[in-house]
Amino acid sequence: MDIKNKKVLLRADFNVPIKDSIIGDNYRIVSTIPTLEFLRNGGAKTIIISHIETKNVEKPTLRPVFEYLKHNYADLNIEFVENVELLEDSLDNLADGGFLLLENIRNFEGEKNNSVELAENFKSLTEIYINDAFAVSHRDHMSVSALPALYDADHKIFGFQMQKEIDNLSKILIPKKPFAIILSGAKFSTKLPLIEKYLVTADKLFIGGALLNNVLKSLGYTIGKSLIDTEADLSTLVTSDNFLKKVYIPQTVVVKNMDTNEVRNSVIREVKESESIMDVGSVQNFVQILKDENYETIVWNGPLGYYEEDVFKTGTLQLAKGLIEYVIENKNSHLFIGGGDTVGAIQSIHIDNDRIFISTGGGAMLEFLEKDGKLPGVVNIK
Repeated sequence: MDIKNKKVLLRADFNVPIKDSIIGDNYRIVSTIPTLEFLRNGGAKTIIISHIETKNVEKPTLRPVFEYLKHNYADLNIEFVENVELLEDSLDNLADGGFLLLENIRNFEGEKNNSVELAENFKSLTEIYINDAFAVSHRDHMSVSALPALYDADHKIFGFQMQKEIDNLSKILIPKKPFAIILSGAKFSTKLPLIEKYLVTADKLFIGGALLNNVLKSLGYTIGKSLIDTEADLSTLVTSDNFLKKVYIPQTVVVKNMDTNEVRNSVIREVKESESIMDVGSVQNFVQILKDENYETIVWNGPLGYYEEDVFKTGTLQLAKGLIEYVIENKNSHLFIGGGDTVGAIQSIHIDNDRIFISTGGGAMLEFLEKDGKLPGVVNIK
């Protein structure tokens, strides 16, 4: 696409963890740099819109992301714009190859309710739309749904990271066998359709996190004060032949006494009423199964424990190390990893292998798999 002197709207994903104005994980920003460089080198004038969420902040700001880009990518001519009304004048005065980063799009009314009126405002300023924000492409929001629908087919495209996401995750839709999927998180009811789907198509499922608590409770184990999804009814699921045959249940867990704060390892049948399951125990047995049976496709979404506390990161880090070592050794295997906390868990492990794909999406990755790639941010461009 010829973008010289064209006015471009780029939907990026700069929703990164920020504490005291310091960015904790820059993976999503770095993943967008190839698209930014393409636009700069091509001479486009680009408006970048993104959202950001920061806990306990009423109106989270993208200014730390702007400062990060200015400091680390000084060759990008980028300016910060605080309000939609200021975009038109700023865009007219912008040099070719330059960028305007708009303040957090979710601070403006109309983003979350998919406002066509707000979309038309952005469309009137630009000629080309680019989606490079996979992690929000499952949202029916203005910037990924109503907005691209206003551009004709010749003037809307995917960014480089978005295309990588689609190309790689599409491989999971028709996976090379044997195929294992590792799912974790807190809300069983939201992941139930995906679990039911892969109980049919996958060869092995590993369930961790609070999802495991629901499974153990349904199987009759004592789980004490562990977090569970009270809306999930697994009575039929856990007695099905596929579940009993395919689901791997870790036999040891890490528990915390909620009265004394004591942390200990426990077999699953010896969790006490005063304790809460906070992490899985050894994962080596599961990794060994993958090795023994030469699994070719492995998908992992979600940390295995209460990742907010370092003491409960062990299971996740052990699994990351084991999976990565296995894939590097087994030339026929491919590993697909998603979920912000999961990605954060492996940042300390150096990875340089074209058979290991790290997605920028968590919920988007799961919905892509559940809905066979038919996300709002995808179908509104294809």
